[in-house]
Amino acid sequence: MCYVISKFITDDLFNDIFFHRDHTSSREATVTGKGQGRYKPESRKARIKNISHSDYPDYSKDLVNHMLPLFNESIIPSDYEVNEFNYLIYDEPGNHFVRHRDNDGTKWYDMKSFSNWKQGEEGSSYRTFSAITLMSVSEDLVGGNLILWDDNGEIVRPKLKVKETILFDASRHHQVTPIISGKREALISWIYKI
Repeated sequence: MCYVISKFITDDLFNDIFFHRDHTSSREATVTGKGQGRYKPESRKARIKNISHSDYPDYSKDLVNHMLPLFNESIIPSDYEVNEFNYLIYDEPGNHFVRHRDNDGTKWYDMKSFSNWKQGEEGSSYRTFSAITLMSVSEDLVGGNLILWDDNGEIVRPKLKVKETILFDASRHHQVTPIISGKREALISWIYKI
């Protein structure tokens, strides 16, 4: 199985995240990992809101406990935790994220404080799973589609509805196609093995 999709976020939590989003500054999204936090619009063009996984422990717990067993019933959820969020806004023509993997072999250290990020730190861990919760799409959205590549290199085009979450292995190639018109917002979460 390449991915799973499910709706688990409560309306109250969904609305709380939106409230937080409306009262939080944004900045240009950067490319991390081997790109080391650089702004590279040829690779990724979107805005990111400053929302932390530590602000939403219930969401993080529910994500791990609900989605991981759907993906693989032999996974023990207590062995995993959400260590990182990105709230991404694709709202201008040309906003996109090129084909990439969220686990490119770069290790992460102490994601509770991004300033302590290091590559290859002893005792660090990898992003194991990626999860995308679709938060909002405008009625005029054209483009901004999520594409995954399956194990045979074939393109898969999952269809997400607002409030649904897709979970996949963080080493799976994926992209967001360029926005032609409209707006798409998504909460991206990365799950690490503890």
